[in-house]
Amino acid sequence: MPRRSGRLSEGPDRRGLTQLGKSNVMADPQNDKVLSADQRIATIARLNDALRQSMHNPGVNQVVMTAGVADLIGDTSLFRGFQRRAELLRTVRDYDAFGPDVDPHGERDFGRFEFAGEALYWKIDYYDRALTYGSADPTDPDVTTRVLTLLLTHEYRAIMAPTLSGPPFLRKGFAGAARADRFAYPVAPGVGLTRFPIPGE
Repeated sequence: MPRRSGRLSEGPDRRGLTQLGKSNVMADPQNDKVLSADQRIATIARLNDALRQSMHNPGVNQVVMTAGVADLIGDTSLFRGFQRRAELLRTVRDYDAFGPDVDPHGERDFGRFEFAGEALYWKIDYYDRALTYGSADPTDPDVTTRVLTLLLTHEYRAIMAPTLSGPPFLRKGFAGAARADRFAYPVAPGVGLTRFPIPGE
């Protein structure tokens, strides 16, 4: 007789995942359909691409950069800095060098590129609407805030340390954990995230 799992029911587990054969599936909150793992990845990738295509108007999502990237761009009130910021955002928007080494999960949530002689990363993370915890369902834009972070490669360890939880600008133990204003999110002495100002704000 086959051994049963320790779960009490065959319904969804705490993450909303159900086992059907060998495929993990998840309910689609939009229309109560069940998403296969491939459909789930495709939905997340589509939402990530949508954020990259609309960085000038991210809605509830956010686009932030580190102090190192802000220094690389320069003063955006001057034409040169404004032009460099536009070039940087265009580079991220048009990024298509996804492959197994850069995007092993197929979610199109990470990229590495060269800009102004520096190596940069961009990374999309999925948080709940309060930006406190990870999103319960990254396929559902109604419960997910996507945060696209632009950073220099050498800043990655300081900003995105895997042992810490929550968005980089809200992590406990860092100076200025509470948001000072809507444009700057201090992280640690010498390292900070700055929100890209949206025209008209």
